[in-house]
Amino acid sequence: MYAFRQLVRVGLWLSLAVGIFLAWCNARAGAVPSQSSIKPKLASLNVAGTNKFKSEDVLAAIGFSAGQTIAEDDLKKALQYLRQCGAFSEVVYSQETLPTGVQLNFHVTDSEHFVPVLFDNIVWFSDEELLKELHRRVPLFRGELPLVGTLSQQVSDALQALLVERRLPHRVAYSMLEFELPGSDARQAIQDSPNVVNVSNEGGLPVHVRVAPPEVLQPDYVEVCNFHVTGPKIRMRAVNVRGAKEPELTELRVVASDLRAREYSRRSLRTLAEHGLGPVYLKNGYLKVAFGDPQASLVRKASEENEVDVTFSISPGKRYRWAGLEWSGVTIFPIETLEPYIHLARGHPANVVEFELDLDRLVEELYYSRGTWHRM
Repeated sequence: MYAFRQLVRVGLWLSLAVGIFLAWCNARAGAVPSQSSIKPKLASLNVAGTNKFKSEDVLAAIGFSAGQTIAEDDLKKALQYLRQCGAFSEVVYSQETLPTGVQLNFHVTDSEHFVPVLFDNIVWFSDEELLKELHRRVPLFRGELPLVGTLSQQVSDALQALLVERRLPHRVAYSMLEFELPGSDARQAIQDSPNVVNVSNEGGLPVHVRVAPPEVLQPDYVEVCNFHVTGPKIRMRAVNVRGAKEPELTELRVVASDLRAREYSRRSLRTLAEHGLGPVYLKNGYLKVAFGDPQASLVRKASEENEVDVTFSISPGKRYRWAGLEWSGVTIFPIETLEPYIHLARGHPANVVEFELDLDRLVEELYYSRGTWHRM
């Protein structure tokens, strides 16, 4: 009898345990998942408002694509990225529920201020290779960067990764720099005139000079984001000039020869082109000479020092001959007093190097004693 009672008691306990377990399973099956655990499917994605970026680049930057499922945190991170990268001054979004999933709509406003980039001494890639590879890694980068935000650092990190992949020991750094726009005072003063005098099929033009207060005319500058590397030195083995002819070529080679064994820097070479190579053409009347960015070709790679050959591309443009001088704004001295200071002869090459020296002497001898003077 005692054994029978024990058996009944065990059976009752087992029945109770099974009932509780089944009730718990039913409760779990009917539970509604929390909103934060739902991962909707992206049926459609739209980007509007930008005139600077392609929609696919914006979506690639945040890693979203149609057919993908995302969590609420994914959307928060995407919005945070777009708002902090600096490319956009405003980012808003909306969503719509479709039978096939969720449609996300992004509306962005481009930032106002972007600056071009300069790859100063990164000689292991061409500009085209760098732009293509950096865009692949940082989709919102297409050769320009905003003045604020995290996009510049992203490009720097991507560039550093490229160097690591090439097993290069250099470190990437970047900074904002200002460059004065090319063109001397005298060249800024020279304007093509409808009354051009043609001499031997070469353009002649009058030069306009006027007296103005110094605050009226200020140099123009362009800001750039300069990427450069530190580490083993990069020296120039040779500097070549493409597009030049005699007699300028010989003089250009003399100027360029002084650069051998110096450290390579595009930034410094731009200054050389403006102030060292440019006058070779300006004194011969090539007033619109243009220099392409110097291109470096790696000829020796070593752990302690690299060597490059550098090539300048030059486009001399039209050659001008002197066709006369027109003065305006002259009130202190009569023109008859000013004209003897200018030694250029009509029909000869418009030597603006000599012209600037003449103007400097004129200003120093006649105007400095009467206060500040500026020319255009």
